[in-house]
Amino acid sequence: MQYLLLIHDDEAQWGDMPEDERNAVYAEYGQYTEELQTRGILVGANQLQPASTATSSTSRTARP
Repeated sequence: MQYLLLIHDDEAQWGDMPEDERNAVYAEYGQYTEELQTRGILVGANQLQPASTATSSTSRTARP
């Protein structure tokens, strides 16, 4: 069984955060993912683009 872990943050808060604090968060996340890789748990990881780059799509057609 596989799980998806989504880490969500407030983009405005992240953008206002001092660089040293952002670097500290990245370092902590790096340690966490390294541990998961070492234990053979992490399958893959990717960073999503900001919400401002998103495209929405709506379908009114029901699918079976």
